[in-house]
Amino acid sequence: MVENKDLDKALSRSKFGLKAIRIVIVFFIVSVLSGSVPFVFLIPADPSISLHDAILPAASCAIHAITQCGFLGILFIILTKVIRGESPFSFKYSKWLMVAGFLLLIDAAFNSITPGFFSYEFIGGDLPYGIYFEGVEPGTFDIDTENILLAVVVFALSAIFRYGALLQNLSDDLV
Repeated sequence: MVENKDLDKALSRSKFGLKAIRIVIVFFIVSVLSGSVPFVFLIPADPSISLHDAILPAASCAIHAITQCGFLGILFIILTKVIRGESPFSFKYSKWLMVAGFLLLIDAAFNSITPGFFSYEFIGGDLPYGIYFEGVEPGTFDIDTENILLAVVVFALSAIFRYGALLQNLSDDLV
């Protein structure tokens, strides 16, 4: 039989872990915003690139920033609610995770049709990190497997959360 002090200890460790994950999420949101948003304005301002050639990379930076920050923001909100004691197994959180998965798929689709890819690199020097938009050969089609696989995992979590909510409702009806 599990004692209350063991449960309290496990809950305390879980909350500490969730708080640490939230700090990492905030770091990535700052990285995405500080890396992508300036490129939205700097790419079209580059005099060596025609405005027509600069629109797609600038739009790609904007879409990337919006979708990634949306995905990370949803995770941050869910973790905050769970830390405050709400059950993660609810239809609301399941829907939020579905939205997060679709944001990842939108980013993956747009990254597949744009002429380059994003690379976040942590470097030494004045700036602690940087984002690079690297071009690829014209006529090639890249599949953003990382975002697609992450979207599949998020959709699976959404289904698990929905199943948990259904089980919770069933157990509440039996009591």
